[in-house]
Amino acid sequence: MKIAVAHQMRYHPAVLDAFQRVRDGAIGRLRRVQISGKCDARGGTHDLRVLGTHLLDCTRLLTGDPLWATGALLKNGREVTVADVFEGPEGLGKMAGDAVFGQFATASGAIIDFESYVRPNHQGATPWFGFDLYGTEGIISVRDAARHVRLYRGPEVEPASATLRWEPIETPVTFPDGKPADERNLMNALNQAAAADVVTCIEQGGEPRSSAREARTTLEMVMAILEGQRTGARVRFPLATRENPLDVWVRQSARGANPLPTTGKAG
Repeated sequence: MKIAVAHQMRYHPAVLDAFQRVRDGAIGRLRRVQISGKCDARGGTHDLRVLGTHLLDCTRLLTGDPLWATGALLKNGREVTVADVFEGPEGLGKMAGDAVFGQFATASGAIIDFESYVRPNHQGATPWFGFDLYGTEGIISVRDAARHVRLYRGPEVEPASATLRWEPIETPVTFPDGKPADERNLMNALNQAAAADVVTCIEQGGEPRSSAREARTTLEMVMAILEGQRTGARVRFPLATRENPLDVWVRQSARGANPLPTTGKAG
């Protein structure tokens, strides 16, 4: 059976071009990936589950698989307690808090940082949604779901610099047959690319770029952040806990076996 999960950014030409530039040395050695969720009213674990998964998934094409993770969930600036756990929307299971932070060590040596927080009154576009690739010699920014890709020729942003600036990188998006795609049919083009990948794998063998196996690892990354909050420790891959860690936390608390304090300090 061949499956391509709808992690469309694995097929986005602008994302793939940015990753190839990194491999070709455009920013030196990749050292860190900074991921920002949409950070709208869904910020925190909701954003992580429905949108952050796309960013965690596609960046693994560049960094390789995660080795370990840490995670923290906050509510109103304090660490969440088991009393803050609630049943999330969209059938996503238990969630907690209004902000989430995760960090991953990867096979390439690069560190992935993920952040999402609630902006309850935000409406409209979320142009910050995406990630920045930090190298020893430069930065590539992939933002607004890869609509805007830019190169910065320095390892850190220097606001006072008179010479350094963000340079746009333009990459056309096409359908599998070469027909140009625009904003109106972008997702259709990416979904067709995934479908064409499945057909090729059926005919020639191999696994789709966005296979179920790859998606499973991405789901483990999401759950590793929650497990890091539950245990207060580094979480190794593959995960030993094979269910939502917040379910485990609630059960342990009910039995009086909660591994973490049930009160948090105000932030």
